[in-house]
Amino acid sequence: MMICPNCKSRLKKVKVNVEDAKTKAISYQCTNCDYFTFEPSSSIQVLREIKEKESPLKIRRKQ
Repeated sequence: MMICPNCKSRLKKVKVNVEDAKTKAISYQCTNCDYFTFEPSSSIQVLREIKEKESPLKIRRKQ
């Protein structure tokens, strides 16, 4: 169980959709205030997934 550092209430575990990622990130959100944080391991996994989809920018130039 995680506690909010601002208001000392319980944090709710929520799976969050992230644009361009199939994997959901795990977030801990306070029900009393606006505090939230992401679980580091799920955040890293989502970032890796997004980076894998990125392609290099291709620029064409007229000669």
